[in-house]
Amino acid sequence: VALPLSIGAFVQFLVLFTDNYFLAKTSDEAISGAGIAAMIYITASMFISGMASGTQIFIARKQGENKPHELAKYFINGLLLCVALSLLLSGAISLIINNLLPQWTRDQGVLIVAQEFLEIRLLGMIFYAVLMALVAFYVGIARTTVLIFSTILTAGLNIILDYALITGNWGFEAYGHQGAAWATVSSEFIGFLFLIVYTLFFSQGKRLKLISGRKAITFKTIKEMLVLSFPLMLQQVLALATWTLFFFLVEKVGIVALKVSNLVRTLYMLAFVILMGVGQTTRTYVSTLIASSRQSEIPSAIKKLIAMNLIGVLILCHGFVLYPEYI
Repeated sequence: VALPLSIGAFVQFLVLFTDNYFLAKTSDEAISGAGIAAMIYITASMFISGMASGTQIFIARKQGENKPHELAKYFINGLLLCVALSLLLSGAISLIINNLLPQWTRDQGVLIVAQEFLEIRLLGMIFYAVLMALVAFYVGIARTTVLIFSTILTAGLNIILDYALITGNWGFEAYGHQGAAWATVSSEFIGFLFLIVYTLFFSQGKRLKLISGRKAITFKTIKEMLVLSFPLMLQQVLALATWTLFFFLVEKVGIVALKVSNLVRTLYMLAFVILMGVGQTTRTYVSTLIASSRQSEIPSAIKKLIAMNLIGVLILCHGFVLYPEYI
């Protein structure tokens, strides 16, 4: 279950690395402004991620209780909440772009890049919300193999479009940071389409008639999911918000310091390759074991997951401690 998720996270790391590689070839303002914009977007999207995590827990619970007929209800309600959050967040980020970002950013070049980058990225927020709900469904039922293909398709297209649009190749015009934003939005849209088609026609989604769950949208279910998901949203948003604040403080030190911080952040994302995979797997296993009345197996499962996490982080990140100069 964890391996496909970790492979997906590694491919996302390659995308981030490629984005910064091409942006670094354009200007310091491009990589720094896009980095700040990405942190704002990612921090806001943690609300959606937390909601998707709650949806995943409910789906895993119903899977463990052997109640497949209830999966559709929680999936559709979770999808509705994710989409509603995406619309609210799009409005909030629009206010930040126009009113707060000019006050928070000292360098005018970085400000312009961040504003333009965010304006384009917001176009894909609703696709991201649907994508996260679908990922929650597949992780919740512990069928994560399809997510490898979805991620490789999305990330592969992103890298190709980065090459074409950021620095201008294959006859395309060089769009710089705007090209990076368009590449991400376009590739997320294709990944969204892939999972939608697969879910409706080729997977458990077809068998479980997920779309029929639209009749099960109730205030009671929505409240139940919000109560569980809100602490997850808060935890994930606060974790990223402190990092985003750090980048704004570094920006006031100077553009070179901000550029270096962005490059270090890219390398640090290697740790998340294993953290994301094991983290999502933990939620699924704990919820399923509780629902199956197998609580006695939880301590053993947690110990194995902790061991997997530690070993994975050590393998991927040992160089930061042992040979940072080489890196």
